[in-house]
This record gives sequence, structure tokens and C-alpha cells, in this order.
Amino acid sequence: MGNFDMAIGIDGTTMDQGSSTLYSKLYPKLFTGSQEIKLEGIEFKVSWNVKSAPTFTLSAPTNGKALLKAHLMGDAFRYPVDTNTMVETYMSSMADSTFQMNMSDVEMTVSSSSHSATDKVDVTIVVEASSTGGKMTLNPIKATGKTSNPSDQALINAVILPQAMKMAGSILSGIDLPPLSFGGISLTAPALIVSDNHIVALANLAGKSVPSAPFPSTWPSSAFFALLSSDAKVEMAKLSTKYIEGKSFGKSGKLGFKIGDLHYNAKITMGALSISDAGPTSINFSSTGTGNVNAGIKIGCTNIGLNYDLYAKPNLSGNIGLSIVNSIDIQAETSNMNTFVLILKPTGNPVEWILSAVTDPLLQAITAIFSPLITKLFNGYKFNTGPLPSFPINVEGVSLTATPTNVSLGAYEGMMLASGNVSIS
Repeated sequence: MGNFDMAIGIDGTTMDQGSSTLYSKLYPKLFTGSQEIKLEGIEFKVSWNVKSAPTFTLSAPTNGKALLKAHLMGDAFRYPVDTNTMVETYMSSMADSTFQMNMSDVEMTVSSSSHSATDKVDVTIVVEASSTGGKMTLNPIKATGKTSNPSDQALINAVILPQAMKMAGSILSGIDLPPLSFGGISLTAPALIVSDNHIVALANLAGKSVPSAPFPSTWPSSAFFALLSSDAKVEMAKLSTKYIEGKSFGKSGKLGFKIGDLHYNAKITMGALSISDAGPTSINFSSTGTGNVNAGIKIGCTNIGLNYDLYAKPNLSGNIGLSIVNSIDIQAETSNMNTFVLILKPTGNPVEWILSAVTDPLLQAITAIFSPLITKLFNGYKFNTGPLPSFPINVEGVSLTATPTNVSLGAYEGMMLASGNVSIS
């Protein structure tokens, strides 16, 4: 689908839901206030009342270039290049990272010694989603305001817009976007983009580059989603099944024959796992099982040594299936272990009639011991890759958590998809 191994996204509805919950808990504390100001020699008291929860439009403003140019014009003396060059540079770097926070129902009351009037202001704040040093943040960068009375614009610019920026800063800085993680795999620093009504964090496996444009233009439509590439799934499976590599089983015993007692010492060791992708929610694995059997049989006064190579045939293989448990935990479980047999291959040059007498009973004894242990090792082993990420929100003493709910697994553009809703409480 794209040049990333993991992506996590939340949609605009989730952002609105969080904003509404915060508003109900923080109004009027955060959303009302007043300020004394002197404009053109006249003293005013400007009061504001944000009468409904802010909402979000997860796309860049259509007049983004004009807004940015107006914003930079006042600071043009700071830059060693012309403003148009600066605008193009900023627009290029911010192409996939800006969205809008809307306060469409702001009541502004202006009082002076001679009169008082109330006006409605529609405020839009441009926000940048950025990732610096591995930390993901949402930063308000520009506020604009519209009103039905053009004569109020100076007061809006002087009071309402700076206050709207402060409110936006308080709300957005309280959303703690945690580092991306899954199943213990190491990931690059994230890239943070805004696309298709979602804020999306993307990362690659460690050792690759941080994801960069061009990014996909469409994403899963759910309120929450997590996507995982086949490379990431394979790496997760390697880490989770590492315990199998080098796992050994040993057994000593004695078998009685007419010609004498056979004492044996057997050991089999699992080789490195080979992991391959088998679809969006499935992974295949295979491994070798090799070892040896050292035996000795006493006939009369003579001890005769017998040695065998021991191995499983065909190679041990099966499937790792991914599923959702506890609503938000992704669980991997080994299953569908293939049918295998254990083989004894004599080494050295023992007496032929002794081999023919003891090899089959010895193999039966070893198979009865080792086969259940090997099957149990591979079949039905469950491991939890960890919960899907939640997002702490802490604003002005109010603490909330946005948690994925009703998550299901599926496929999207060839990748594993975990999708669901978000609960904020």
C-alpha cells in the first residue's frame, strides 16, 4: 500500500468527540473570559464566550497559501529570502500535515463607557501535526476570524484570535500521542500526517528510513485503525517465537530384549524458525528438529555401542493466526501443526542383526516421548502482542483517555487491519 510498516489513525469524529467531552468538563473555565484593551485612544472591555465545543476539519484550509503569506509578511525581515520563496517552502513541507480547528459559535461582547454590543465570531485555527525527535505534537499556528460587522475586525484581531490560539494550545497540548509500538518490534521515529479525514502516524521497521511522501490518499474509514505490513508481522513473529530456536528435549532410558538390555540417551533440538507471511492475519513457520541417540547393549560380557542421527521428517511447520482478545489486545496463536515422523539413521558400523532387532522398538520409545513434547511446543502456543494504543488527554486538570473499542481484524490493501471505534472517558 505504501512505504510504511505500521500506521495508526483516528478520524475527525473522534477528535470532535474528545473536544465535546472536554468542553462539557471545562466550560466555562477555559472557554470564557474578558480583557481590557485600548484601541485608537478608546478603552474597551472585550469578553468572549465559546458557546459550543470546537470541532475539527481534518484537511488543510483552501486558502492556506494566502494565510501563510499574510502570516509571514509581518516577519519578512527575519528571512534572507523573499516571502514567496518562504511561502512555497513552508507549503511544501506542510502539504500533508495541517488541519483546521473550528470555533464557529464565539460570542464577543464589547463594552466602553458609552455603549455595549455583542457580535458573533466564527474562528478557524490552522493546526500543524508534527513529529520532532520522535515526539508527536499538534501545534496551532494561525487563527482567523469572521464576523458580520467589519468594524469589529480590529478587536477580533487584537483579542479574540490570540485568546483562541491560547485555548487551542491548551487543548491540543493535552493530547498525548504515544510512541508507536507493536509486539516488541523496533520502529523508526514516526511521521505524522493529515489525510482522508484522519490524523495518521506512520513508522517503518528500525533500520529503514522514516516514512516519507508520497503517502496514500485513502485510509480505512473507521474511527480508529492500525495497519501492519507483512514485514512487520514477520518481525513480530520472529521475536515472539524466538523461544523455540534451540529448544531441546532429552531422555534416557532402558529397553529389554532377548539378547540383552539396551540403555539409551536421546536428545533432539529445534532449529531456527523460518517465518513467512500467509495473508493479512496469518503467518507460516517452519523449523528443523535434529539430534542423536547414543545407545549400548550388553551381550554376554561384551558392550556394543550403537549411535543414531535423529531428525523429524518433514520439517516441522504450522501457522500463526492473529485475533483480537479483550477487545483491544492482538493475540497470536500457533496452530495447524503438520504431521511429522521421527527418523533414526544409524551411524558407524554396528552388527547388522543387532540393528534390525533394536532400531524399531527404540524408535517407537523415542517417538512416544518426543512427539507429544514437540507438538505441544509448536501447537496452540499463545502470545499477546500487547494492547492497541490508547491516547491520554490531560487539559486544565481534566484527565481523559481515548481507548479503541469493538476492534476487529481484517485486511486492507494487503495489510493487516485492526479497526474499530474509540471510547473517551
